[in-house]
Amino acid sequence: MRDARASPVGGQGRDLATTTPWPRPSAGACERELVARYRFANLDEARSAIASWIQRYNTVRLHSSLGYLPPVEYELIWAREEVAVAYIQTVKQMGGSAGTRGAVTGGAQMGALEVLLTDVLVDAGLEPDHVRVRTALELPGYYRPERKWDLLVVVDGQLLVAVEFKSQVGPSFGNNFNNRTEEAIGNAEDIWTAYREGRFGKHPAPFLGYFFLLEDCAKVHAPVRNVEPYFPVDPIFAGASYAKRYEVLCDRLVLERKYSAGCLTLATNSKPTKVTFPSEPPQM
Repeated sequence: MRDARASPVGGQGRDLATTTPWPRPSAGACERELVARYRFANLDEARSAIASWIQRYNTVRLHSSLGYLPPVEYELIWAREEVAVAYIQTVKQMGGSAGTRGAVTGGAQMGALEVLLTDVLVDAGLEPDHVRVRTALELPGYYRPERKWDLLVVVDGQLLVAVEFKSQVGPSFGNNFNNRTEEAIGNAEDIWTAYREGRFGKHPAPFLGYFFLLEDCAKVHAPVRNVEPYFPVDPIFAGASYAKRYEVLCDRLVLERKYSAGCLTLATNSKPTKVTFPSEPPQM
């Protein structure tokens, strides 16, 4: 399994490889289970067999020390928690002003997520140079000249992936939810219209992703009153908390084909952090 790279979260590198608890393939285990049992015709055949053994060890084989999960599955669970912990800790270190615009919109705290998603894409076969984070992230729009995304995959002049990372911690949730909703819909409308107008060439439609990380606290689960002076709101929002509102937002962004996929993640401000995913992806 590939070691995770140093994360720039909080302005300091964190070598995730030094803290990951899963077992690594050992030469002794490989020798006992494979090399000592088979006679290989040549070096290439041996290399191919060892590579297949390592692949199975990482992706299929169950490990009791990992709760009977394969390492690759355990890594995803562990990495999600690491991302949430890093995010919450970084925001709290920004002077305790968690409800300010800087805390809500600042991108540095999402660095661990950039590392994780980049690793996943590279593991899937992409070259590291094809995955862009932090720089060269502008894409043309229709209603504006360009817009900066959080992660892009561009291969041979073709836009394959564009992902938006958003996050929010307390204490202010109301206005920020409305702003986030308008921003998500507007960005999607802008890029899809630009695609229709040929700004990205004659290629298949790209994958558009939306990830939202929300601090899990009592306030996000409390019912929120709606103001309805003339007409009733959609029943799904009746008494809905901010967590529920974000859940509906992510689901409907996908159902209405604004984004190819959306993910809402809640994380508590504690260590170990509790990470939850409120809903299953909507059925298309």
